[in-house]
Amino acid sequence: MILSGLKIVAPPSWLFHAFEHFVLARPDTALGSLQISTAYRHHLPSGASAADCFSLARQFVSRDGMSDPFDISEVSEHGSMFGGFSYNIGNDFGRVWYHFFDRQLLLGVYRSTRDKVADATSELQQAEQIMRASWYETESI
Repeated sequence: MILSGLKIVAPPSWLFHAFEHFVLARPDTALGSLQISTAYRHHLPSGASAADCFSLARQFVSRDGMSDPFDISEVSEHGSMFGGFSYNIGNDFGRVWYHFFDRQLLLGVYRSTRDKVADATSELQQAEQIMRASWYETESI
């Protein structure tokens, strides 16, 4: 499917709603939600590093009371970078991902509550797969 200029590949159990600079998705199990942002598409130069992507992803989710990032991951292959980290804010749990390819950045964050996150393992894995498989419909300018 194509929403907000993104080609989104997702399981049929997820519902998507497009807004101007982001897409909001929720699976039918509804333990959490995924927000995919296009607002930062051209915020990094072509030579950006994983550290640059991580820093912008951290700014994207930064709020008062946010824990230090944990479960940090990073993969660079075929000219793209994909990474993420988890965080807590009070009773909220979040996992943010970045996907950088061809001078374009896609950010996404899955949010749930800490008491539901143990039951949301499948949702979280699906959200990561959505972030890995989705990309901009048009090439970079």
